[in-house]
Amino acid sequence: MRAGITVTALSTGDIQYGAPTDSIVRSAARGQPLKAVLSFVNKPMHYLVGKPQFSSVEELRGKTLAINSFGASEQLTLWALLKAHGIDPDKKDVQVIAIGDSPVRLEALKRGIVDATVVLIPHVIIARNGGFKVLGHAGSHLELSTPGIGVTDQLLKEKRDQVKRTVRALVKAILFMRKNKEESVRAAMNWLALDRDVAEKSTIWRSILSARTAARH
Repeated sequence: MRAGITVTALSTGDIQYGAPTDSIVRSAARGQPLKAVLSFVNKPMHYLVGKPQFSSVEELRGKTLAINSFGASEQLTLWALLKAHGIDPDKKDVQVIAIGDSPVRLEALKRGIVDATVVLIPHVIIARNGGFKVLGHAGSHLELSTPGIGVTDQLLKEKRDQVKRTVRALVKAILFMRKNKEESVRAAMNWLALDRDVAEKSTIWRSILSARTAARH
């Protein structure tokens, strides 16, 4: 489910739990009665991929890059990655356009509409398998909780014990994934309809293995 739809569904009560954490936190900062209660990782899972002719981030100076939307986590992670390599998008060192979700941005890259884009797992694996270059990982340059769980203030107030049990269950699942790679891969293949190669390289346990898990009590 897209982040904007998730936040709306949470706010209207159509769902009780939703992700991603960063969208929920931004909405809460704008006054919506939402709380992030669990973060799965402490680093963003955004990767910068570019056309095959590029071998470094520095080569993107003067090129066109794509993100989901301005103000979203893709912009924050892209800005951090570019600035770490001496490129300042605020000074128009690159042209950045907002065109939609990862599949849309990958298609734009394939068609040559953009020179590079930020994508999430598993799209970075799909891009690499398609011959595009993985130029950088935003997680190498900043900490940011993106995947996680959020709830409404009302649910947290009225069913706090349920929220605690849900968080505990999710933490147990994360610990299971850390210890059971094969089962995690099979789950990704079954639930997300991924082939084994993509599932092995892109399941969230890879990020969880090297990340801290944070819960709000």
